[in-house]
Amino acid sequence: MVAEVVGLGAGSSRFRPGERAGAAWLARACGACRFCQRESEYLCLAPTFTGWDTDGGMMTVHEDYVYRIPEAYADEQAAPLLCAGIIGYRALRSSGLPPGGKLGIYGFGY
Repeated sequence: MVAEVVGLGAGSSRFRPGERAGAAWLARACGACRFCQRESEYLCLAPTFTGWDTDGGMMTVHEDYVYRIPEAYADEQAAPLLCAGIIGYRALRSSGLPPGGKLGIYGFGY
């Protein structure tokens, strides 16, 4: 989902109202399980998912799982990057691929 930030919760500081931001499929991880502790939130044992555990368009999202969207991207260009793009980026980051290396991803899309 790509939207305009309309308000902030207590203690939030990464965004300002009026900024454009995106929320991906993973809306929040528990932060306490063994996967969260090793920065593998995508394997969290007690996650919350956008559109599944939270209602669509108007919703509250934890700022740790919201991404600033550059103006260079239209909403319809940015939205797919918040799911398939993040999955691909995590695969790349987790792979330890050396500079100039190649990474194959299959079953990948939106």
